[in-house]
Amino acid sequence: MITFSIFYYLYDEIGNLRIEAKFRINENRFNEAKEWIEQSIQPSTDEDYWIISLPQKYKSLAEDGKVSVKYEYGVVIIQFYRGGGLFEYGPSFVYRSDNISPPFESFGDIVCTKTP
Repeated sequence: MITFSIFYYLYDEIGNLRIEAKFRINENRFNEAKEWIEQSIQPSTDEDYWIISLPQKYKSLAEDGKVSVKYEYGVVIIQFYRGGGLFEYGPSFVYRSDNISPPFESFGDIVCTKTP
């Protein structure tokens, strides 16, 4: 019973710790992929949307090796969907070129912003 109680109270924290660790381990690769994506897109209007297949060396950063990219009035939003797992609800890592966190309701995901 004590083990169950500990697991129950730590369930979210364990999941968040795993998600954070996965991001930190791959942070440089996420940044490289982000740079590649920003150089690859050619917005044609004030609002554009793409599903982009990542190059082989970045495919493991997103489920099926694909990311969704939205261009909205000069801001690039990249969503690296990571898929679900035992402790996760299907998190994504979201990058915004303006470094502003979107409302939680927009993605319900982990949002990575630069720290000063």
